[in-house]
Amino acid sequence: MKLIVVLVSGSLVLASCGRDDATSDAVPEAEHRLAVMLCANLRDKTNALVDVVNDSVVNIHDLDEIERADNIRAGYVAARAVLDEWEQSLDTLELPDDVPEAEALRDELLASVDAGRAELADEEPAFENALASIPDDEVRGAVGIWQNTIEKVMSVTEPRIEAYDRIDLQRAFLDEPSCRHVVQPFRLDD
Repeated sequence: MKLIVVLVSGSLVLASCGRDDATSDAVPEAEHRLAVMLCANLRDKTNALVDVVNDSVVNIHDLDEIERADNIRAGYVAARAVLDEWEQSLDTLELPDDVPEAEALRDELLASVDAGRAELADEEPAFENALASIPDDEVRGAVGIWQNTIEKVMSVTEPRIEAYDRIDLQRAFLDEPSCRHVVQPFRLDD
């Protein structure tokens, strides 16, 4: 799978292509299903957050100083809504019963929603205090701060698969291409 990252006019665009099943054969089916299911859910959340950033900064140079700041402030509201929707999706996700760590992973992800909210809550006041408006010479910095905030939210909401002891579970997430860039990076020491 290839992950394509493009920065266009202040917009962050992520796209993933293809799937490589070559390594999936070594992973038990239940663990593979769990990895595919959770990583699809994580990918949806990540894509929604990227859309929030892109929507808030699209054509930002065409806006006046106050509209620029308003767009990014609206982005904070939209990012919280994404986390709320993601939390609901996690609550209703039907995880495989035959993977012992499935509910622990759900619990970890549900706790990470609060960590994502806390990250937004920490960053938003600093943005509010510093930028009632965004003049032309401060656009790049303001957009960078905003994108960095969302990257932090994405990071704190990624599961730490290496914290789970079973190698089959770790390998399922490591070998599944759709899990790249939506779980905390790790490697197996075979």
